[in-house]
Amino acid sequence: MLYLQLFILLRWFYYSRLDQKVIKLRVHVFIIVILFLANIWVWPNIVNSSDEKLVVNFFDVGQGDAALIEAPNNFQVLIDGGPDNSILTKLGLAMPKSDKIIELIVISHPDKDHISGLVEVLRRYKVENVLATLVEHDLADYEEFKKLIKEKSIPVVLAKTPMRLYFGESYIDILHPFEVPTGMADDINTNATSIVAKLVYGSDSVLFTGDLEDSQERGLLLKSLDVDSDILKAAHHGSKSSSGEEFLKAVSPEYAVISAGRNNRYGHPHQEVVERLKAFGASVLATSQLGDIVFESEGFGWRLVEN
Repeated sequence: MLYLQLFILLRWFYYSRLDQKVIKLRVHVFIIVILFLANIWVWPNIVNSSDEKLVVNFFDVGQGDAALIEAPNNFQVLIDGGPDNSILTKLGLAMPKSDKIIELIVISHPDKDHISGLVEVLRRYKVENVLATLVEHDLADYEEFKKLIKEKSIPVVLAKTPMRLYFGESYIDILHPFEVPTGMADDINTNATSIVAKLVYGSDSVLFTGDLEDSQERGLLLKSLDVDSDILKAAHHGSKSSSGEEFLKAVSPEYAVISAGRNNRYGHPHQEVVERLKAFGASVLATSQLGDIVFESEGFGWRLVEN
């Protein structure tokens, strides 16, 4: 279309009379039109190429957790993968078709509703790093996950506070666990070993809490860790065993996102937790009601993207 516009303009200029005034006028018109077309065709590309948006996707994966962080430098962090392969559809829609690289996978803890979907993710994407703990689980999907990590020689980083992971202008602080947890899932409370990660981009922040329970939330407060965040991914799918009052007061979230399945057998989110979140001023958003929940930030305020 641009070439056609230039062709018509040149023909008009060439076949005009050679009157000097007309020539000068048409030269001026020609320059103005070229600048106008350049503004239309070039400027949007410049704007798009300097896109500074960070996107956080809280995926609706049923009764489970999965969130994708897309940083402005195209660095992608997947936190948990949900209970099944529905995560593949979510990633296919959120990421560019040509992008088959996930720079970091974070496993909050090795329970089925957080890890089972990650097996096929490892098979279909090039995963560059994994952040996890040493907690073991006899879950078949977890054993297959570990096998694939070994076969693909994917580096595994053990999560422990204090730890800060930078990617471009954003970073993640690991606030929990305090020591790298070990042991079999049958012998320990895996929820209590959940990785807690705080994403920071400019003045904006998100707190990812896995399935952390009230006693570990209080442990974070006793350590005087900075949990204050704009968005809280409410722990354990909105269970009443999490999201204690002291913890919510310290986080003081503007938004609380609850990842839970529709009509799940656990009754998540528990109504008392929803009311507690609202009492601390948070807008409560649940994947069971809204589907995927997406936020965008340029470093100075979150924007909730309409479905």
